[in-house]
Amino acid sequence: MNSLILGVLITLGQPAPKPPAPPALPAIQPANAKAGSLSNPLPFPPMGLGYLTAPETLVVVGWENQLILWKTDVWAAATGPVAVPNAGQGPAARITAFASAKGMFALAALEGKIFLYKGSEGKPGTTLEAKKPIRALALDSEGTLLAAGFEDGSIQVWEAATGKPKSNWQAGSDWVTALAFSPDGKILAAGTNDGFVRVHDVQGKKVVEFLAQAPVAANTPKPPVFQVAALAFSPDGKSLACSGGDPGIHLFQANDGKFIRTLPGHQAPVTSLLFHPTGSLLISTSCDKTVRLWNPAGNLIKTLEGSNAWVTGGAFNQSFDRLFTTSIDGTVRSWDLADKPKK
Repeated sequence: MNSLILGVLITLGQPAPKPPAPPALPAIQPANAKAGSLSNPLPFPPMGLGYLTAPETLVVVGWENQLILWKTDVWAAATGPVAVPNAGQGPAARITAFASAKGMFALAALEGKIFLYKGSEGKPGTTLEAKKPIRALALDSEGTLLAAGFEDGSIQVWEAATGKPKSNWQAGSDWVTALAFSPDGKILAAGTNDGFVRVHDVQGKKVVEFLAQAPVAANTPKPPVFQVAALAFSPDGKSLACSGGDPGIHLFQANDGKFIRTLPGHQAPVTSLLFHPTGSLLISTSCDKTVRLWNPAGNLIKTLEGSNAWVTGGAFNQSFDRLFTTSIDGTVRSWDLADKPKK
């Protein structure tokens, strides 16, 4: 038998090699979290914050088409206030939504355009013409799918690399105000202005729909319905955290919408939610000027203070042991989640 054919047969009979295991995440100590560096004042109040990889870059976005791309090695070496790089010019439009994942970020304009940026060069690579007002954006964790939510209650999904439309559907009749992909990118949750969360697969098939509030006892007056402002899936995809116009963070089972618990503590509406990939930590930012760290059981671990105005968003660095937050006071702050080794 030909030796080449024999070699192929032997190879086919062997089990496929296992893919390499992902690198271990660093140990974090949320209870010991402490303030790191603080930026000098920004030239605009930030509305969005994201973290890019290769090279590691912090993206800070303002409502009036402002954009800062910040190489993060300066944060690690900072011993005082971190100098702000020159602000770039975003698209000539009012920005209404922002999303980032790995080496990509997207900006949406009220007029119905989406600008996709690849890498940290600050130049949009692709512009998508949605042609109707956009109120929410989301990228899946790998940056392969992009979703937009519109004022008419509809949702559109594209392939992020090519801008090719993938699916669209009507989620409701009110504005879509928040979007989040599940960790595997197969499910999309949408929060709306009428207080509902609607969960679909990425082809538009509905999974579940529920009101993003804690249930009330019979014969008890229902609380006012608030717009859904932020959504986040747990790393295992089993639970979904929701926040809106009230100070509570409400947790639900993602597959059937069953209420789990409410996390009380904030004194004003919650602006963003962020799960650590270990599943051991949920981070919330709020209009009460604080950042709060929660464990999976819903217990408050620590409150991070120092901002002089609303905290508008948060993002982890690439190794997930540092948190960055933005505030309307015009600053970016870093927070260390792991104890630094002693020199």
